Amino acid sequence: AQNGQSLREVINQFNDSCYTKYTKENKSFCLAVFGDELLTKLLPLETKDLHLKLPQHFYQYFDILNEFKKFYPQTTQLTSISDLLSYLSLRTLKYPSLCQTNTKNLVRVVNKLSKDNHRFLFPKILDHKFKIISGMTDASGNVQRNNYKKWSAYIHGRSPDPFNNPTKDFTIR
Repeated sequence: AQNGQSLREVINQFNDSCYTKYTKENKSFCLAVFGDELLTKLLPLETKDLHLKLPQHFYQYFDILNEFKKFYPQTTQLTSISDLLSYLSLRTLKYPSLCQTNTKNLVRVVNKLSKDNHRFLFPKILDHKFKIISGMTDASGNVQRNNYKKWSAYIHGRSPDPFNNPTKDFTIR
């Protein structure tokens, strides 16, 4: 929002761009962020204050820091984009704004992961309250999956007995 645009305008422009470049062309996409805080804490608080409903693509994302640590397990101490660049022996490129610098350098990290044959398979999925419900990894790097019961396991009881209406010729259920 460098031009003084509101969050509502920025999100609308982003959604329009996603629609034009991906949805309209029948292509899939997934957001990539550095850490969980942006999509699980900051953005939900800001949009709640604005009474703004986020589209579905904000509920699924890849955490690049987490993906990096899965692919390079010895890098548990890394915490910033510059740390990732240093580990990959890439120099930090400078751009006019901090946002551009972080974004472009993060893209370089993603490109390097892809070039090194990392596969982005299990995005983190958020529920309607912006809590992570899947895509988490345990200490060994394996994806934790929620074990959901079959839908019929939640149905208890029987349908009610039919009620015969004496004044009509039909049965109400």
